[in-house]
Amino acid sequence: MNTYLIVSETIYNIEEKLKELKNGIDNIITFNMDENTMDEVLEEASYFSMFEDKKCVIVKNAKIFGSSKNSDTNKAKEDANKLLKYLEEENKNTKLIFIYNGKADSKKKIYNLLKENGNVFSFPSMTKTDMKNELNKIIVSNGYKIDDTSLWYIINNTL
Repeated sequence: MNTYLIVSETIYNIEEKLKELKNGIDNIITFNMDENTMDEVLEEASYFSMFEDKKCVIVKNAKIFGSSKNSDTNKAKEDANKLLKYLEEENKNTKLIFIYNGKADSKKKIYNLLKENGNVFSFPSMTKTDMKNELNKIIVSNGYKIDDTSLWYIINNTL
């Protein structure tokens, strides 16, 4: 299965997993579900290149994976059904990546299907201490040093 879901409240986690998934693919198309429809996304994902080129379709704000209170229920159900139909005969040359910034609804059929195939990457919410430790690790890995006061300043003002 070439369809993935990245779920996190932290943009850093999303970007890191996204880098990993799209590694080696030059043809990248991005959609935003606040501006595009599922039909547009699936049409692009289904499109076959004459030269068998691999492509990556990234879909941001995929609210169909969130709870019903965060989305238009009928539209979300319709979109989920369209996606399920696409998954029956997905394009093997397209890597389809959905991104949901928040907490996914684990009761949804589409979520469970992706999870069963190992294609859901969910990152738990981080505490401020977790954020501080992760930020410090990133800074040190890039060859810099920072004091705790500065780390806390960054965390408290940016999250």
